[in-house]
Amino acid sequence: MSHSIVLPHVWGSAADESLFERLLTAEEAATHLKIHTKTIQRFARARTVPCIRMGKYWRFRLSALDLWVRSLENGLQPAVPQVFGGKP
Repeated sequence: MSHSIVLPHVWGSAADESLFERLLTAEEAATHLKIHTKTIQRFARARTVPCIRMGKYWRFRLSALDLWVRSLENGLQPAVPQVFGGKP
């Protein structure tokens, strides 16, 4: 009789990297945009920048930030996706 072993999924594996874009902290997002951390946090509270609220922390996707900056460069009204988590 043959038995196969099923290993549990481990988060943070190489396979996950291709499925899920790493979220940036406010400090990392501010560094990427070359602005002060308090400025990106103020933008997040005002829902000006695409962000995700996780408890008391703001998280940012690099791809969404880059798209947001491109829309500002082109003079377009940036589309800021719905913020998840936290109070509206």
